[in-house]
Amino acid sequence: MTLSHSLNTTARRALQPLWNGLDGLRDHCASGVVLAVSGGPDSLALLEAWARYRHRTASVVCVVDHGRRASSSREASAVCVRAKALGIDAQAASIVVERGDEASLRHARYNALQQVARERGFGAIMLAHHRGDVAEGVLLHLTGQGGGRGGRAPRPVEAHESGIARLRPFLGLAKNDLQRSLDSLGIGDAVIDEDDLAGKNARGRLRLNVLGPLAAARSAVEVALARHAHRLREDDDFIEAQVPEVDVVDAALPPAVLRRWLRRRIGGLASDPRTGAGAIDTVLRLASTGQSGSVSVRGGTVQIRRSSRGHEVAVEAGAGQSPAKAVTFRSDRSG
Repeated sequence: MTLSHSLNTTARRALQPLWNGLDGLRDHCASGVVLAVSGGPDSLALLEAWARYRHRTASVVCVVDHGRRASSSREASAVCVRAKALGIDAQAASIVVERGDEASLRHARYNALQQVARERGFGAIMLAHHRGDVAEGVLLHLTGQGGGRGGRAPRPVEAHESGIARLRPFLGLAKNDLQRSLDSLGIGDAVIDEDDLAGKNARGRLRLNVLGPLAAARSAVEVALARHAHRLREDDDFIEAQVPEVDVVDAALPPAVLRRWLRRRIGGLASDPRTGAGAIDTVLRLASTGQSGSVSVRGGTVQIRRSSRGHEVAVEAGAGQSPAKAVTFRSDRSG
């Protein structure tokens, strides 16, 4: 008897929305998938739903241990034990991150997950991001605390330059939907990040001081923020299509296009593609006012100069760096 056949009606109903999300990504799981599971309630719901999913393919659970809590190693071991009890292989990946900001942690985490996928020959990573995460991303961006993507919603399927897709089957679901699935299975041992609850990190503070009061005043605030994030993504998709794939560009490009071109080129200089908004703004100011100059960015410099071709912008690699190449995430339009 399979796990799905042993479920009662209440559990089936609670898990069905999660299975529906997985159904939409079936074709992208055919070559195998790495499940990113931290042990928190969201990713634990992903594990439990996947274990009972009738179209489950080859998979492995990966727990990325940041080592930022004394209990993290024990929590990672518990997740691996649970996964194997459900018939899914599992492993922990320990990482060391010098910077503790959200962007640095996310970058290192994805690198670790991609490495596991490459080692296994799998074509995708699956993440438990939900509608609440999308809403938080908007507010984190607006308050200058990160969030990634400029507040834009991710797509259910994102192709990455590594060739390993990132899958997010639960973007249309609320956090309560995931919790309900765990409750229906009688699972109450999910890892709770006390820093989140106490508001000791950016997302925790946002939930306590911003989203909580907003939701109390307007219950549909999460839905409205997520809708806005999806519209931002649609607008950005259009602008991204206007970005030229060339090494040197005209400084007179519209700022929205030039900004994205700069981020692509700078992302090709170093393993960490982040760069400060201030540096980008300086380049845009020099370009828009017809000035020349040099602006330092991670891995190199941006040159705003005059040449025989006119006023132009170029990204140059620093000493020991490979020449800049364009780096971008490409979205699967089916999502």
